[in-house]
Amino acid sequence: MVRVSSPAPRIAVAAIGDPDDPALWSGTPNNIVSAFRGAGVDVVTIDVRYGYDRVILDTVALPRVVAGMRTRGLRPGLDRERRVAQQSMMLSRARAHTARKRLESCGRVDGVVQMGTGYIISHASVVSYEDMTVAQAINWPETRWGDVPARMVRRRREQQEAAYQRNRGAAFSTGWAAESATTQLHCAPEKAHVVGIGANFVIDQVDERDWSTPRFFFAGREWSRKNGADVVTAFAEVRRSFPQAELHLAGHHPRIDQPGVVDHGHLDLGVAHDRRRMIELWATSTCCVVPSRFEPAGIIYVEAMHAGIPSIGTTQGGAADIIGDAGTVVDPGNMDSLVAAMRSYCNPGVAAKAGLRARRRSTRFSWANVASGLLAALGLEDGSRSPISGEAGAHGR
Repeated sequence: MVRVSSPAPRIAVAAIGDPDDPALWSGTPNNIVSAFRGAGVDVVTIDVRYGYDRVILDTVALPRVVAGMRTRGLRPGLDRERRVAQQSMMLSRARAHTARKRLESCGRVDGVVQMGTGYIISHASVVSYEDMTVAQAINWPETRWGDVPARMVRRRREQQEAAYQRNRGAAFSTGWAAESATTQLHCAPEKAHVVGIGANFVIDQVDERDWSTPRFFFAGREWSRKNGADVVTAFAEVRRSFPQAELHLAGHHPRIDQPGVVDHGHLDLGVAHDRRRMIELWATSTCCVVPSRFEPAGIIYVEAMHAGIPSIGTTQGGAADIIGDAGTVVDPGNMDSLVAAMRSYCNPGVAAKAGLRARRRSTRFSWANVASGLLAALGLEDGSRSPISGEAGAHGR
């Protein structure tokens, strides 16, 4: 339960996009806003996008497109360069201006939760919330930072450092990200708060789950980054020893025609039929397997915990901080490790015990806990505690 100071504070939640949009940033801003409102907090939302975002993007992007055509032939084009331009200081300044104007129009605000640090918020009490730092993001091609010029990366990193020094606090979904902030980006340890993440989808507890038939569940929009092809390959090897095993796939992926693989396609939780199907999948699966090539945190692992099943996640990123003893993390480039982990959860006893640990651990991860941690970082909550206490102590909580 979130315990707020009295009278109830008035909080602004700012994002590049509408914080009330369930599709923005995997639903994270919307979930935080909902958790605040559910606790009786007065919330105002701020979309920091500038009215001429596309004009600014094209101003930065077009010269790079033209230069690329001259020196290296036709490049993938304007869309790619617009993604690069998202990190430009010109756009950052425009968004900071928009944020200031819209915040001024809100009247009294006791604190601001800033989603990301790609812009500056002018307020006496600001806490940013992120799942990774720039210093971490540039290490993985999947983040597309490899296309960003070194000069632009340097300025973005300097801006993130400035935000950590300027703001009241910096909140993170994992200790992995918080450690980067304190050791690589000069964030004061006392400012770094590990507040966790929550689930987008929670089912009622399944009291009598059938563990006798291994049923692996993979869900993800980004087939390549989530390492879907390797999961299918590993499953084929696992099925040699466990011919009754099943692999259920949900999300955007190519057609898979392989024994034991059940393709559910993309499931839209806003559609009643798809939602019922997702409930059934979580209720009947025995293990979630998403060994991403890179995963800053992984809401999918939290959803698996709440469903009461273990996860096979990735060593690359902050997933280990989320999964803890509720599953196994593997090197996404090591097929033998993935196969071994999947085989281990084909044992009904092993899977069931891990499921119990997952259910116990799930209580640490909720958007209410995230909201509580953010309020504490803003100094507006009474008697707060870390949602992952005992694991986050070195990172400011």
